[in-house]
Amino acid sequence: MSYIKTGNTAQSQDMAVFDSMKSIMEDEFADLIEAFYLSSDEVIATMDSWDQWQASDEYRRQPHSLKSIAGNIGAVKMKQPAAQCEAQIKDGFLDQAKATYALIREEYQLVKQRLESLGYPHSSAHNSAWVANH
Repeated sequence: MSYIKTGNTAQSQDMAVFDSMKSIMEDEFADLIEAFYLSSDEVIATMDSWDQWQASDEYRRQPHSLKSIAGNIGAVKMKQPAAQCEAQIKDGFLDQAKATYALIREEYQLVKQRLESLGYPHSSAHNSAWVANH
């Protein structure tokens, strides 16, 4: 696993997964990154809107989606807590799930910074709409 430094903290990005997907998808790789941004923004907006968390499949599916989309681009430090949050919701540990979700949100911001530094900026139109809702 390779590491990319962001600020003073080493953040893990599995560059083998990232490079493999980039090689396989070629010109469509930018679409995968945009789908990552859009899906992540949507799931985070959904989870942010929860007044009371519930141990249900509907709630568990949100971090499951984050886990999958983070895995597609090798964002392991986003994928791992998403898997943990999913399990915590399934097991009814909702306070722990909320705390884990806060880590996911923080890591998503770091992933966006890394992707932008690699030449994959977040679409400003989608980003503006998301920011306006938060």
